[in-house]
Order: sequence, then C-alpha cells, then structure tokens
Amino acid sequence: CSCIDNRQAFNLSISVSFAFHTMEFDSVRSQVTTGKLFVTACLGIIFFINAFDAHGVEGVVPLIQINYDIKDAQTATIRTFSTIAQTITYGLIWILGDVFDRRKLFLVSLSTWITLSLCSIVLGSTYFVVFVAFRSLAASASSAFTVLTPVILADLWRDRALGVALMFMSANELMTTQITAILNSWIVTSGVPWQSGLIAGPLVAIVPLIGLLCASRTFRSPEYRRSLQRSFANAFSILKIKSFVLIAAELTCGAFFARAFWFWFPTMLLNAWTDFPDAFFGFSYTTVTTFNSLAKIAGNVIGLPTILWIAQSWRHGTGLCSGREGFTRAYPIVVSAGASVYAAAYFVGILMVVENYIVFLGVMFFVGLGASADMSLSAQMKLMVVPTSSRPAAVALSRLISGIVTTPAAQLAGLISDTVRGDSMLPSDRFRAYQLALLCTVSFLVLGVICDMLLVVFFPEDCRKAEEIDEQELKRVDESTYLIGTPKSRSESVFDTLIRSRTTTLNSY
Repeated sequence: CSCIDNRQAFNLSISVSFAFHTMEFDSVRSQVTTGKLFVTACLGIIFFINAFDAHGVEGVVPLIQINYDIKDAQTATIRTFSTIAQTITYGLIWILGDVFDRRKLFLVSLSTWITLSLCSIVLGSTYFVVFVAFRSLAASASSAFTVLTPVILADLWRDRALGVALMFMSANELMTTQITAILNSWIVTSGVPWQSGLIAGPLVAIVPLIGLLCASRTFRSPEYRRSLQRSFANAFSILKIKSFVLIAAELTCGAFFARAFWFWFPTMLLNAWTDFPDAFFGFSYTTVTTFNSLAKIAGNVIGLPTILWIAQSWRHGTGLCSGREGFTRAYPIVVSAGASVYAAAYFVGILMVVENYIVFLGVMFFVGLGASADMSLSAQMKLMVVPTSSRPAAVALSRLISGIVTTPAAQLAGLISDTVRGDSMLPSDRFRAYQLALLCTVSFLVLGVICDMLLVVFFPEDCRKAEEIDEQELKRVDESTYLIGTPKSRSESVFDTLIRSRTTTLNSY
C-alpha cells in the first residue's frame, strides 16, 4: 500500500508539473503572438509614414521653388540626388546586407531618417544645397529600412500570415498615394507653410520607433549572420536562383511601364479632356481624374483580399480547395493570370479613353483587380525562393535592378511620342502620339507575363532548395547554441527534457 501511495503521489506531482509547464507555454505563445502583431503594426505605420513623406516633397514642389527662389532644373536635383543616394544604398545592402544585424540596421536607419528629415525643413531660404543634401541622405536611410521591412515580416510570420502582412503593406502604400495627393492639393492652395505636410511624418514616426525599442524580445534579428567574405560571395549567388531572376525581371518590367505611364498619362488625359470634352460628359478635369482613381481603388479593395484568399486556399488545400493536396505552383499561376488581366486592361483602357469613357472606367476597375495579384503575392514569392539569411540582399538587389533599368522609361515614351507627332502642335495629334507611345510601353507588361509563366516551371524547386538551406542554417545555429548557449537556455532545455521524459513515464502507468 505504501508503494502504491508513493507511486500515486509521484504521478500527481508529475501531472501538476506538466500542467503548470503547459499553462506557461500557452501564456508565452500568447505573448509572442501579441508581440508579433504589435511589431507588425509599428512596421506598417513606419512604412505608411515614409511613403507619405516621399510623396509629400513632390506635391509641394511649387512652394519649395518659391521658398528657395530656384528654377525647375535646380528643383529636379532634389529627386536626382535622392535617387542616386537610394541606388547606392541598395547596392551596399545587396553586397553587405547579410553582415549587419537587421534590428540594429533598421533602428539606426529609421532614427537617421527622422533626424535628417526634421533638420531639412527648418533651414533658412538660403540653404537649398544643404536641404538637398539632407533630403538625399534621408532618402538613403529610408531605403535601408524599407528594404528590411518585408524581410523582418518574413522573420516574424510564415505562409498565410506572412501573405496577409505583406498585403497590409501594399494596401498601406495604395492609401498613402491617395491621401497625400489630397493633402498636398490643400497645402498648395490654402497658403499654409510648405513644411506643414513634411513635419508630421517624422514626428509621428518617433512613436513606432519607441515601440520597436520596447519590443526587443519580439523585434530581434536571426541568430545567424555571414562574414564579409561570405556575404560578398552570396550577393552574386542570388543571381543563380532562376525564380528570383524571373520575379525581379517581372517586377522591373512592371515598374518600367508604370514609370512611363504615370509620367505621360496625365498629360495625355489633359489633352483628351481639352480636345474631346464631350467624351467625358462635361465633367471637370478634377472629377475625371477622381473617377479614374476610384475605379482602380475599387479593384484593389476587392482584389487584394479575394485573390490572396484564393491563392492561399489553392496552395495549402484549404477553403475553396478543401480536401485537396496543396499545390506549390498556385502562387505563380495566380500572378500570371493577374498580370495578363492587368496588361490587357491597360491596353484596352488606353484605346478607350475618348472612345467610350464608361468602358474606360470599367477597364480601370480590372486594372486594379489585375494589379492586386502582383501586389499581394510577388513580395512573398520573392522571399520564398531565397534563403532566410539572403533576404535583405535579394530585396535590395531587386530594387537596384528595377531602379537602374527603369530610369529611361519616361524618356523612351517621350521619344516615341516625338517621332510619331513630328512637328505638329495640334492637341489631337499630341493626344494620338501619347496614346501610341503608351501602347508601345504595354509590351513591357507582356514581357512580365512571360516571366510569370516561366516562373511556374522553376518556383517549386527553388522553394525546396531555399527551405533546405534554411534547415542547414538552423541546425548549425542549434549546435552552436547547445555548445555555447547561456546557462539559462541550457537549464531550460534540461527542464524541457525532464518534463518530456516524465510524461512518458506517467503514461506508462
């Protein structure tokens, strides 16, 4: 009896210990999830504020010219030197991104951006050169933390949750463009100081910066980093990943078209509105542009969550595809379909501007719908085919390639327009010239569709290789932690082993 009582007491003590350990684990898991959501929210706010500040400068150019008494050529140096600084930063992160601690690099670059942005708007009217220098250095700093934002999200989340987080960032960027345009139009016409729209962003960014500093347990870098020599070698090895090259090419083709289109389309639309007023039912030019934006936003609002849900259901065998096996090629197939709709819709839309404005608005809805596939999935696909330790370099390289290749986009479209128009200055001839030039740039979207279709072939294998490399890296880190880990981590591992062994013993009774 005494033996039985002792055994029952032992079983009871083990059960209580296991129950407390399970409760502690559930509590920790809940805290980790809350911490991840908090860090994601901070990153989203920072991403929004940075885009708001970048668009804010472009929107108040007339007021900046008045303040510093400068001409157009001097004003353009703001964008020129900022672009050069961003390109250099992308190149450095591509080569050295695997060397630095991601958390420290993010916090340092964000703090630098806040400081330089605030300093740039308190200068006197005779310090334009200093203003350009501060804005350029601030643009360089912002390039660093915008490259790291999707990488950090990929460290925090996996699969479905990562897709939702990246979609959240895309929606942020979409909202920023529209809100900034409205705010800048009010600043320019209301007579308030030009600094009004630029001071809010850096000041508000201090709040999420403090939040990230406090969330040190969640917002931290992976254990592994590469040496300078290995990072340099790895920078070029990324180019051997076929899926990454195709994704970067597709994004570059889309960016090339977008840069040409958004530079010349407002001018084309203004010419069409001036020369063919009846085609727009007598609406004002502001009303016409507002309708265009609303049609595309409607497509984005409906397309972003819907397409992401369909793609994730197909990939993981849930939702619409419940009961079926997961399909790795689902993401590139969905993006290919969306890119095809996007290219076809823009081609038809450019043709229908003055032919049928109602049809044009409907086509703009499908432009937003088709773009949603790329916005919600491309960033995640790029991270999936690259090993975790190489993600900063991959994102920076993608942006570097896009920035370099798309530089002459507007000039190329302008050259085609000049060739078609000749010496004619008639508004109708100018409109037709712009129309043909933009139709030619749609060919870059077709090239992007071809890249997406080729991606379907290589995507599964490259994902598998990236996962294998990640497992090897984690195994190396686990071995290192086991050998040189802190006493606390080693004692926790011993406790976990003890509980597992006692659980097996308990079950045997």
